[in-house]
Amino acid sequence: MYIKAKLVFDSYLPDILKPGMWFKQTITDVIYGKRYTYDRLFLLGHTPTDSEAYIVVNGCPVMPVIVSFTANPDDKAVTLAYPHQVGWFDDGPGTDELRDIELKDINLILSDYDGELDIEIEDEAFEDGLAIPILYMDKVTLRLVWDEDDYLYEQDDYPDEEDWDDMDDLTDDDPEQTDADHETE
Repeated sequence: MYIKAKLVFDSYLPDILKPGMWFKQTITDVIYGKRYTYDRLFLLGHTPTDSEAYIVVNGCPVMPVIVSFTANPDDKAVTLAYPHQVGWFDDGPGTDELRDIELKDINLILSDYDGELDIEIEDEAFEDGLAIPILYMDKVTLRLVWDEDDYLYEQDDYPDEEDWDDMDDLTDDDPEQTDADHETE
């Protein structure tokens, strides 16, 4: 079972900056006169010569954390996944495979979903009021927010039991054939 959660970031101050660290920046775009503001992550690709100056300009590096989604801002969010547990990404109903989450996935979640995502949790614990994420190889499974009912409806539009190869093999006994079809034969 999946529940809605929120992607947030904890910043930290390392001794030295290393390539591969994530940094967060706020982007403001103006599209057709409307202003959009969202966060975006970028990857440090080199070791800066002056780490302090780099941090002054770009801020401290960040690590992803998944917290519970709270509709009430007064409720305290519960940490569901720590940085070392953020790892698997489910591309949705079109695939049965999980893959490692990538920076582009996180940027998509930040820009298009305002940091909201789904996290897989244990069904039995949720019935008892607990949200315990399922860990595969010490990583949680995340996906974009989508409605399973919509997907199930789409699948019902195309039943599996119909044989598409036999659709053009109509005979005189088929009720789908009209009288006009019989005249042309």
